[in-house]
Amino acid sequence: MRPRKELYQVICTKFAALIANGTLKYVDLNKGQLDNASQGYPISFPAVLISIDRATYSHKVENRVDGDVEVSLVVVYDDYHDTFIGAIGKAASEALLDRLDTIIETLTYTRGDNFTDLHLASETFLPYTFKGLHAHRITFTTKTIHKLKNNAKLLITSGA
Repeated sequence: MRPRKELYQVICTKFAALIANGTLKYVDLNKGQLDNASQGYPISFPAVLISIDRATYSHKVENRVDGDVEVSLVVVYDDYHDTFIGAIGKAASEALLDRLDTIIETLTYTRGDNFTDLHLASETFLPYTFKGLHAHRITFTTKTIHKLKNNAKLLITSGA
């Protein structure tokens, strides 16, 4: 199996339990669903959109390619409340923090046949403006191992 496909499938398998227990309601590969509201994607929230982002590769002997890869999750939610001391909805907002931690704990140290352990690299709040939604980006790093087909040939150029 190819590394990107395996990464996606393993993440979806791990998140199936979070969908079953109600922590998440939608998981998909990020294809710009939130940017294309007119497409009518059936997204329910909280949702996770998966991107297998930035990858740098080094070619090895025997048609092997190793990669340093970032996997980004955009966690989109619509159930946010005030969090100031004494706020009525404070517990619901604190539950959001628990949800983010659960997502991180679910994926940290996950590995596959073609990629090493996922390691938490960063978290960022995204002030998403689509229909008033909010989002967090959680980024993991991993190393991938990919065996090219036996008939694959590398073209070496001088760069000049």
